[in-house]
Amino acid sequence: MRVLNVVSLGYPAGGAETHVRDLSTVLRERGHIVTTLASDEGPTQERFADLSFRQLPAKGLKKIGSTLYNADARRQLRSALATFRPDVVLLHTLQQVTPAPLFELKGVPTVLLVHGPEIYTKSLLNWSLLASDYRLPQRRRMLDLTPGGLVHYAFYRLVCRPVYRAGFHNVNEVVAYSAYMQDLLRGEGLPASYIPLGVQLFQPQPLPPGPPVVLFVGRLEAEKGVFNLLSAYKDLLSALPSARLVFAGNGKDRERLMAEANELQPPVKFLGHVSRDQLPAVYAGSTIVVMPSVFVEAFGKVGPEALSSGRPVIASDSGGVREWLKPGKNGLLVGPGDVAQLTAAMLSLLTDEGTLARMANDAPGSVSQLSIQVHAERFERLLQDVVARSC
Repeated sequence: MRVLNVVSLGYPAGGAETHVRDLSTVLRERGHIVTTLASDEGPTQERFADLSFRQLPAKGLKKIGSTLYNADARRQLRSALATFRPDVVLLHTLQQVTPAPLFELKGVPTVLLVHGPEIYTKSLLNWSLLASDYRLPQRRRMLDLTPGGLVHYAFYRLVCRPVYRAGFHNVNEVVAYSAYMQDLLRGEGLPASYIPLGVQLFQPQPLPPGPPVVLFVGRLEAEKGVFNLLSAYKDLLSALPSARLVFAGNGKDRERLMAEANELQPPVKFLGHVSRDQLPAVYAGSTIVVMPSVFVEAFGKVGPEALSSGRPVIASDSGGVREWLKPGKNGLLVGPGDVAQLTAAMLSLLTDEGTLARMANDAPGSVSQLSIQVHAERFERLLQDVVARSC
């Protein structure tokens, strides 16, 4: 089968992009021919995209207009359809893609894969806006929108979203990667099926000796709760001075986060971008992994990765997290943005050796069904069905 991915970013910026990369690798191993079309945004290293289109302007009126219609994305998709001749097109994240290319897909078997908040998800539209559109970016409430943010919100909801929905008439199947997202999409009139997200699972490793290490893996951005984690860590040190904090990843808030962590002792460690080959060692060097997101995690692939490595996870109770985190069994849940709860959860796990050891032992088995290989088998059957129905 010839498979064409269409995605906003062609490098591993976050969970959606790493999933596109990993799924493509497994599908190729299963004998399929896969190519990926993505914007030219991002670093040249570690790009997995084979084809590219011009990214949207960064700001100004051109950005607003281009959010509705990326002409180059449409041209490049038209070219890919003619030259690559895919049996099926997979639409992933669409903010850089825009709805324009959707109108090239009439008669082409197409699957829309919903990884998380998008402009077309009405109830999560607030997370598709920029942090600068809000006076209090972490809260993302309508009441906190700036005048410019209100304009952006109105344009996305009243203009862009209906165009997306019109383009979806060319989509044969909508797939949610969590039951949470499936319910949300169905509530908005998009009849979605559900395939649990698959992740690259790792070999479990024993808990390391020495001081306890709290690990964060992901984008260093406020919506991921990194500043709340830093605040909770400061409080944790007063009760557990030996604790260490490690951030693995990059993001637009990295410099500000580093500045706030600058005077802490022991020093907070920033690893920067971590490649897939380096991840197992990073997880192995931790005691627990924390996912303190304040925004909705549609699934949260870092969690199952960490659990497969034998690391209990503390995560914000939102979105699809409960589909893999079982409180008291392989980790703990806290309220999104609740620093006091996060501090207490970290302290309770790091000071209770028996509970920590039990959770670490049970963690790998709790996510064995979420391997990317199992996911690819389910996904392959769905693609075969979509193509057969389109003949």
